[in-house]
Amino acid sequence: MIEVEHLTKFYGDFTAVKDISFSVGEGEILGFLGPNGAGKSTTMNIITGYISPTEGTVKINGYNILEEPNKAKMQIGYLPEQPQLYPNMTVTEYLAFVCGLKKITNKKVNLYLLLYIFFKSTTCGFIKFTLFRDLTFNIFI
Repeated sequence: MIEVEHLTKFYGDFTAVKDISFSVGEGEILGFLGPNGAGKSTTMNIITGYISPTEGTVKINGYNILEEPNKAKMQIGYLPEQPQLYPNMTVTEYLAFVCGLKKITNKKVNLYLLLYIFFKSTTCGFIKFTLFRDLTFNIFI
């Protein structure tokens, strides 16, 4: 599903990610652990096509993120730590907006919205209406 080979990212003389390789198969779960500056966010940004690697390759379901970015990105959903656009949207608005951008079918949108409605019905206070940072990265295939 996800294949990362010899991934490296330099910012000038600073090495953010150095020659990492791994794969994640269908049904597997992978988490990145490490201190600030370890390259977790940079790796996720490369995997999802937000930034390019200096060296190495990333394939999502066989699609190279640099050579076939649109096909690769259609295979994944990614919620960054802090969404880049419209930070004042409610969760429902943001999900609908992103699903529209990615041309996700109504059936899938309804599933996501049902999950949101389920969590909204809990007693989590402001969490049920707001997107906020400092949780974790999530990637779904």
